[in-house]
Amino acid sequence: MDDGAFGVSTGLTDMGNFAGLNSVFAECFEQLFPAGTTVRTGLPTPEMLIEIDAIVAVPGTI
Repeated sequence: MDDGAFGVSTGLTDMGNFAGLNSVFAECFEQLFPAGTTVRTGLPTPEMLIEIDAIVAVPGTI
């Protein structure tokens, strides 16, 4: 999926899910990992487990 992602910040409500996040991250960014930060966070409802903020360039715009 390496589609121009420069940075990905994630917030997890349970850091026990960090290994799973890394597995998905490795599938999505096979060759070049973007800069990234993961922190433990609280989210508005218990059903929300992850928050993702990504900076991505649209092909042909830079």
